[in-house]
Formats: sequence, C-alpha cells, structure tokens
Amino acid sequence: MELISGEIAYRSLHGINRLILTNLGLLHQINRSNQFTMHVGTDVKAGLSRAAIDNRKKSNLFGRGYENGESVTIGVSHRGRVWSYLKAEDISELVAWCHRIGAKLLDDAISTQWIIEQALTPEVITARPPNLVPLFIEWSVYFLMRSEEAVFVEIGGQLVPFYEVGIEIISRSDSDPIRFRLTMDSAHADYELAFEENTVSYKPISNTTAYITASSKRRTLTDWFRDEPPQIYFADTSVLIGNEILRPKKLRESFDASSIETWNWNGVDLTKESQYKAEKAESGASSLIYRPYSIQRYTIQQMLNGYGGNYDIVFDDDDTNEVADVVGIRVDDDFLHVHLYHCKYSKSEQAGVRVGDFYEVCGQAQKSVRWRQNVEKLFPHFKSREMARQKKYAISRFEKGELQKLDEVRRRSRHLYP
Repeated sequence: MELISGEIAYRSLHGINRLILTNLGLLHQINRSNQFTMHVGTDVKAGLSRAAIDNRKKSNLFGRGYENGESVTIGVSHRGRVWSYLKAEDISELVAWCHRIGAKLLDDAISTQWIIEQALTPEVITARPPNLVPLFIEWSVYFLMRSEEAVFVEIGGQLVPFYEVGIEIISRSDSDPIRFRLTMDSAHADYELAFEENTVSYKPISNTTAYITASSKRRTLTDWFRDEPPQIYFADTSVLIGNEILRPKKLRESFDASSIETWNWNGVDLTKESQYKAEKAESGASSLIYRPYSIQRYTIQQMLNGYGGNYDIVFDDDDTNEVADVVGIRVDDDFLHVHLYHCKYSKSEQAGVRVGDFYEVCGQAQKSVRWRQNVEKLFPHFKSREMARQKKYAISRFEKGELQKLDEVRRRSRHLYP
C-alpha cells in the first residue's frame, strides 16, 4: 500500500511488543548523489546510532515481534510502503490486516520516535550474561518450523521422533554456567554453554551425546546448534540466541495478585504431580500406574466438572515436549479456545514458597506461548502423542473427546478466531 508520507508509515510499528529490527537501510544525500547503507542483525544498532549522529534518513526497515499474542513481521519504507510476510488464507484476512494498519496510520497520537527507541537490537556478548536467571530453553525457529515427524533425536542408541523429546534448563542460577538437558523416555543428555571470543558452543557434560536427524542429515546436537542455536529466555525477559542477546528496553509491569485463583486441595497428594507414572517390570516391559489423588488428576476433574467452560476436548499431554500438562479445547460460535494447564508438585506434604519452583512453572508457561502462533500444529502434535501412548501402553490421552472430535475441530479451526 502506498502512502503520501513515509514518516506516517512508521506508525504501523505501533503496538508491536518486543519489536526486533533485523534490517535497516539508511540514506544520506551527499551533494547531488545518494549514499545508501544496509544494516543487518547486530549492525542495526550501529545503524540507528549513525542515523541519529549523521542525520541520515531511514530508507527502510524490517522487523518482527508480537501483536495481540500473534507473531508478526512488518516492513516500512520512507516512500510510504508497508508490507508483511504474513500469509493470508483468503482475501478477508488481507482486508482485515489492511484495516488494522490503516487505523494506526490515521492515528496522529502515535509517536514514531518512541517506537524506534523501544525496539530491541541484538548485542554480541563474549561471556555468560551476569545476574540473569535462565527460565527456559526453546528450539530454534528453524526446528519449530519443521514437521515434528520429520525430525528424530537419538540418545544412547534410542531413536525417537521430535515430539517425544523435551529440552529444559537444569541450572536456574544467576551466576552458574547455563546448562540444559534433552530428555526422552529412558535416556537424557546434558549440555553446557561455553562462551568463546566470537561464538558460543554447546558442550556435552554427561556420558551420552544427542544426535539430530533432519533433512536426511544426522549430526551431533553440538553441530546442529552451531548453525541453528536454541533460544534461552531469562527472568528479566532477555533472550540469548547464540552469542547475541536481546535485552528489554523497559521494566515489566507487576503482576496483579488479584488475578490469582485459589483452589481447595483437600484430599490431594501435593507430592504427586502426574496422574500416571511409568514403571518397569522385571521383564523390562513398561506400564503406567494410575494415581487418582495426584495434582493433575484433580485438575482434570475440575475441568470435566465445568471449570474453564464446557470443553469439547480435554487432553492429557503430560510428558516430555508437552504443550501443557492438560489442555482444554472448545469451540464457541466463531471462536476457538485453547486453555493450557500446568501443574507443579510440592517437595513436601505442605505447600511451600520456593523460588525455584516458581521459576520452573513460569518457564513452562512462557514456553507454551509458541503454540499460540502455531495453533494449526497443535492437532498433529496431539494425534501423534495419542497414537504413541496407545501403542505403548494402550491408554488414551483423551479425558474427553477422541481423535474423531480432534479432527473435526482441526477442520473447523481455519475458519475460527483463535
């Protein structure tokens, strides 16, 4: 879309949280000729400084961030052009996008200078960032874009599909080395970040090594992460990707304590989290032991009794690489509601106030946010998990609904508002 004023076009960036500028073009008129420079990645920060000092004009910029819970991309040029890599399923989505952008462009109260100043820019670091507690680790966006059934992980000779593997932080400290673990049913591999002059390496610190097979390539996890580094999120919302860190520009708002609901946990064994626990017999065969007084079982019962609404599907996704411990899905008119429930056991019979547990649950909840941007991937994920458990234990993950209902919701989901 073309605009009269390029400066007005920058209003389209308003309302995008955690805006990360990935490309910046600067134009500087010298005599009668124009000098153009392009800044990419960490060089964007230098480009912004140069624009302020040398009075250069922003020719174009491109970035990504989050708006209304959705992952978005946005590009703007000084000639008044606005674009996005958003894929529209039909013309109505394109029209809706144009209406949202148009409302911003007509809003004279929007300050474009503030938007640019608040944008996140990568910073190269050569040592572990001090005084930051890692909350959780996530696979790179390239891994997450692949099909879960097209990637395999091998640890200790055990090969499983990607959807059966978890990745988690194992050292939540503001000073210790950053360590993480890959976990599958009966094996795990531990790694530690090693900061070097120009890069970060991911070194195994256990007796086992993880291998990744994707696109017909089998490589060690260390080799994969050299090209596709994971994302590590810290308690202050900073994000580390390789040797580049993105730091927040403003403090977060305090959480409203009145939003916390309390349940009556009488009769629940607070030391037992999952409703099923895997056990191996002497023959080596595995089975699931049902625990009716567990935290997860109580949560499921609350959902089945109407908490959160009348769900069409209640799904037990508890396991490595889970979306959440329990997922509730329902369709109301034109809206698709997906509610994620995370459970955390107590290390003693009485509930306590442990910062470590709080960090862990916060990390789990934030890690689930990515599914908000990939709702269509929820359905094959649940189907694969259901079939895998049925094959191994002959026990369903569906507490309400079944595969047929899941497929029905999947077919309708593209026409629903998430």
